[in-house]
Amino acid sequence: SGVRGITGSGLTHGLTSEYIAAFEARRGEGPIVVARDPRASGEDFARVVIETLTGRGREVVFLGIVPTPTLLLNTALLGAAGGIMITASHNPEEWNGLKFADPAGCFLSPADSLTIIEAVAEGRNEEQDRRDASTGTVTTDSGAGHRHAERMIRAAGIDIDAVAEAGFTVVVDGCGGAGSELIPATLELIPATLELFGVTTHRLHCDPDGTFPRPPEPVPEAITDLCAAVVEQGADLGFALDPDADRLAVVGPDGIPLGEESTIALAARQVLSRQPGSVAVNLSTTRMVDDVAREFVSRWSGPRSVRSTWLRGCGPRTR
Repeated sequence: SGVRGITGSGLTHGLTSEYIAAFEARRGEGPIVVARDPRASGEDFARVVIETLTGRGREVVFLGIVPTPTLLLNTALLGAAGGIMITASHNPEEWNGLKFADPAGCFLSPADSLTIIEAVAEGRNEEQDRRDASTGTVTTDSGAGHRHAERMIRAAGIDIDAVAEAGFTVVVDGCGGAGSELIPATLELIPATLELFGVTTHRLHCDPDGTFPRPPEPVPEAITDLCAAVVEQGADLGFALDPDADRLAVVGPDGIPLGEESTIALAARQVLSRQPGSVAVNLSTTRMVDDVAREFVSRWSGPRSVRSTWLRGCGPRTR
């Protein structure tokens, strides 16, 4: 999932620039999309990343503070040569890091990652490739979250009117991270269309100020505040995110966490209950998904075997 280190010691601006140069030199033509999470060090790292890219003649599209899945999706939608997410994921706030994406919006393969690591370790980054450094530009794109929000709703085949009529109440624990504003806003109002989704949200730890008010990985022992808030508010569900919002843990109405590993299985069950089709997962996904798929294979077409297809880094969360 990229490079991580403690800011200023394990991960310096100089080392960051070396990794960015190595990544850029191995990209094809086209812009590179950059985004970050709200860590206090993120603004300085974004400056280093953008200056390195433009100094090598590369066009940069900067998305600002958005979730990692938003960066991945928009890398593909914008026809970019690659994407860079500045985040240390669920590591503590004194850490930062880089996650690299290919043009399809997937994290790099082990082989591609190794070429970058070797180039940095051996000090053989190309000083300049065939692009003219004077052509490097930066464009700010504030619509990435809107595009992602609309596609989340449409892709899931959700009956928006039925959800609005149900009047759900949800507590969102953003961990002060990149999803603190986008996820509650999507539940309340689909930003791209201004169409009411109708969910009442209570926001917990949703101030993206660069500090994390709880341990950043949304495991049960870290989200006790959310569990209590779900019960206190009489909410139907609680959602807990990590700092770059590529992890989602769900809390039931009784305040009991369902476990992060259940999230993708629940999503698969919801979609497969409406239509047959394939399910793609990554290596971080529980075998529960296989069991869910097997159940619906029998429902839709009679008893058949289920074969798992593992994809690198394209899932909704990665470790």
